[in-house]
Amino acid sequence: NEVAKDVKRCSGCLVARYCTAACQRAHWKAGSHKPRCKQIKQSKSIFDRELKVVDDAVRDGTIEVSNAGAKAPTKATKPRDSGDYLLIVFVV
Repeated sequence: NEVAKDVKRCSGCLVARYCTAACQRAHWKAGSHKPRCKQIKQSKSIFDRELKVVDDAVRDGTIEVSNAGAKAPTKATKPRDSGDYLLIVFVV
């Protein structure tokens, strides 16, 4: 199977990609993507709401974000290394 140059993304979750609309419909009808799509959309919605709370708090000065101690992630960097994340300071 040759992959089309213009690969389409699922308009629901924006994660799944399909070479043609026919492939997307077949995947949806087979029940393979529908439940996963719903989970992805729900997770994205929760994340977006939480991110908005953080963005609003940064804008309002309730929290500050600092790059102190942060380092650029690499393939060798383990996600649990404390230096991989921005420092969020709550202002009281």
